[in-house]
Amino acid sequence: AGRAKLAPAGTKVLLMMTGGGGQDIPWPYKLAEHGIGEPLHIIVVAGSDTKVASSLREAMPGNVTFPDGRIVWQGQDSNVTVEVAIDPKNHNLEKPYLMTAE
Repeated sequence: AGRAKLAPAGTKVLLMMTGGGGQDIPWPYKLAEHGIGEPLHIIVVAGSDTKVASSLREAMPGNVTFPDGRIVWQGQDSNVTVEVAIDPKNHNLEKPYLMTAE
C-alpha cells in the first residue's frame, strides 16, 4: 500500500539521496531528459541544499498531477516525473527539504 502512494501503477520509482547536506548531482537531469524507456518517478532527497529544488524545477517546468492529487514535475521525456521529498514534520523554513529523524 505504501508503494502505491508514491507513483501511479506501473511506474518505476527511484530514490536519490546524497546525504544530509545534499548535492546537486546530474542523474535526475539526465534521466528526466532521456528516460529509461518506461515510466519513471524520481524522488530526490535534497537535505539542507535548498538550491537543488529550484535547480530541478527550472530544468523541469512541466507539471503532472498524480492520482493522489500531488503535483510533480515532468522531464523532457514525458515518461519521467520528479519531486523533491518533503518531510511534513519538518517546520524549519530555512531548510524545508531536510528530513527529520522522526
